[in-house]
Amino acid sequence: DTMGYGVPYSEVALPRSVPGIIYGLRHYADVPSDMLEWHGHNDFYKAVSNASAAWLYGAGAVNCSLLGTGNIPLEAMVFEYASLRGTLDGMDTTVITEIADYFRKDIGYNIPVMTPYVGENFNVTRAGIHADGLLKDDEIYNIFDTKTILNRAPAVMIGKASGLAGIAYWINQNYG
Repeated sequence: DTMGYGVPYSEVALPRSVPGIIYGLRHYADVPSDMLEWHGHNDFYKAVSNASAAWLYGAGAVNCSLLGTGNIPLEAMVFEYASLRGTLDGMDTTVITEIADYFRKDIGYNIPVMTPYVGENFNVTRAGIHADGLLKDDEIYNIFDTKTILNRAPAVMIGKASGLAGIAYWINQNYG
């Protein structure tokens, strides 16, 4: 799907239905899963959902690129895999942060700051109410342990909406 026209819904007419394409290839053309791989683009923000649908309907592989530099982001599919399978199967997800740091520092690649998992502002809040939740229990704001899985703790950015909790969290984070 090099134009990103596919959609992840089985109810959609061919040729746009990714599930329909993969299902048809698997069950009508007898193409084995290990011979099917999905190569999707993100022109319409459907890369991850289409790749997931392809997996669910029998594609054995998904083509990815690091940090989504052109295609489906590999780091997104790592966590999508874990969501679908309930396991990381031994993958070391902290390397995702190392890769992002390498792209930023050594290659000079500008990662958009809000990019999930790797952007500078991923897991950073400006809202005092979120900081208050972090102070009480990380899981109130942060549903998974980003310090463990990405080697990136949640952070607070000080601004007009920080409130006392935001300032307290920032001081604790930066001065122990």
